[in-house]
Amino acid sequence: MPLIPKVGRKKIRYRLTLGIITAVLWLGVIIHLFPVYWMVITSLKPYHELLKLPPTWYVKEPTLYVWKLIFSRFHIADLSTGNWILVPLKNSFILAGGIIAIQVPVTAFVAYALSKLETPKWSRVMFLYFIGTMLLPFEIALIPRYLLVQYFPFASRRPPFIPFTRTRFPTLNLLNTYWSVILPSAYAGFSVLLFKGHFDSIPDELINAARLDGAGEFGIFGRIIIPMSRPVIAVVSYFCFAGAWNQFMWPLIDSRLQQNKNKIPQQ
Repeated sequence: MPLIPKVGRKKIRYRLTLGIITAVLWLGVIIHLFPVYWMVITSLKPYHELLKLPPTWYVKEPTLYVWKLIFSRFHIADLSTGNWILVPLKNSFILAGGIIAIQVPVTAFVAYALSKLETPKWSRVMFLYFIGTMLLPFEIALIPRYLLVQYFPFASRRPPFIPFTRTRFPTLNLLNTYWSVILPSAYAGFSVLLFKGHFDSIPDELINAARLDGAGEFGIFGRIIIPMSRPVIAVVSYFCFAGAWNQFMWPLIDSRLQQNKNKIPQQ
């Protein structure tokens, strides 16, 4: 349903309102894309123009020196050490794609269960629990996350014993792998918040009618919920990609811990 109905749009009041809304949205788009524009023109500026105060909003003397340096033979020859620009670029795409492929369906299933499957009482309780994870800072989850990826699937250096035996459960060391970054990002409270807000707006009558026709919950989710949720899926995927692309601290810590694992005393 459009924000302003088509009937009566020719009236001055509605046209003025629509123009103001469009102008505000375009202003938001320009502000959002300005860092990209600044990054591009900065890469084309010569050194003396880059340090000029006040800064220039356009390039007076464009140069491709920075781009030639990135794709120079030195970087290509240094490919084995991972310093070439395409190596971290490839890793970033793999991590971002893997996180999107896992986080979007996981959070969508969680939000659907909270919105359409649970009773109102338990839905509120579980929703507060899932959203409460957004209050935890990264530093608190750092050590449990490290233990989880080093002794997966247990967040402990001493896995539990197999019942009725003296043998501990086997563990898998995922440090310094793609999975050490992808798996801890499989859940995000903000994505659940976005999905649940949209799923709550879907009429229950559609789902109940599908149930009367014999459709299962997975069939309802795939044939009814997903086609009606394409806009929110695009928004969640965008935020998921941006968060995965901008990750720095945990991938850095993960690689450093794996390199120095022999220096950590074992018990």
